[in-house]
Amino acid sequence: MKAIKRAIVCGSTDGIGKAIALSLCKEGYAITLIARDLRKLEIVKSELDKLNSNNHFFIQLDFNQPESIKPSLAAVENWQATEFMLINNVGGPMPQNILECEIQDFQSVFNKYLLSFSELSKFFGSKMKKANWGRIVNILGTTILEPIPGFSLSVVKSATSNWAKALSIELGKFNITVNNVLPGPTNTKELDEIIDIVSKQTGITREQLINDTVTRIPLRRFAEPTEIADSVTFLCSDKAAFITGSNIKIDGGYSTCL
Repeated sequence: MKAIKRAIVCGSTDGIGKAIALSLCKEGYAITLIARDLRKLEIVKSELDKLNSNNHFFIQLDFNQPESIKPSLAAVENWQATEFMLINNVGGPMPQNILECEIQDFQSVFNKYLLSFSELSKFFGSKMKKANWGRIVNILGTTILEPIPGFSLSVVKSATSNWAKALSIELGKFNITVNNVLPGPTNTKELDEIIDIVSKQTGITREQLINDTVTRIPLRRFAEPTEIADSVTFLCSDKAAFITGSNIKIDGGYSTCL
C-alpha cells in the first residue's frame, strides 16, 4: 500500500482545532475535518487544499448528538491508511456555578466529551489496530487537574481523562498511543466569549479580567493556537512514540499543580 497518513481533526473550523489541522497538513497528512458548521468546513478545506493536494475531506457532525456519529462516518468506513491519528477536540463548556447547573447541562457536556470521544475512538481505533499504528490526542484543559471556580461543568473533562488513560492501556500493544493535551488560556474566540460572560457575571471589566489572568501566568501572556498545535503535531510524530497515557500541560505555567 502506498503510504497514506490520515489525520482526523475534530472541532477544526476555529481556534485550536483549526490550528492543529493546518499544522498536520503542513506535515503531509491527509486531513479530515469534523465540525458542525458546513460553511466553515468548506472554507477551512479550501485553505488545506492550497497547502497540498492530499485529498482532504470533511464530515459535518454535531457532538451534542453522539448517537449520530457512527451513521455519519459511513462514508469513510472503507478507508485505509498506513497511519491514522485522531484529534478529539470540542468547544469547552461556558462558565457556570455548580449549584446553577441542571441535569441537561451535565448531559450536554458528557455527550460532547466522553461519549463523542469514545464513539470516534472506537471507529478509528479499529482502523489503527489494523494498521498497527495510531495516535489519539484529546484536547481537554488544565481544569482536569485543578478545578477553577465557575467552571463546574469541566468536571466531565476529568472523567474523559480517566477514560483516555484506560484506553491507552488497552491500545498500547497495537502501537497506538493515547494522550491528553491540556491548554491553558489561549487566544481564541472561545476565550473572548468566556471573558465576556465572566465580566457580565462579576461586573469586572474585560481589561481587568485579562490582566488578572495574565499576571497568574509565569510567562505573562496567553498561548497562541499554533503553540498548542505544535505540541499536538509532536505527539502525532514518531518522535513521541513512547509517550502514552499522559496529561501534557501547555499552559505557560498557569496551573499550580505538579
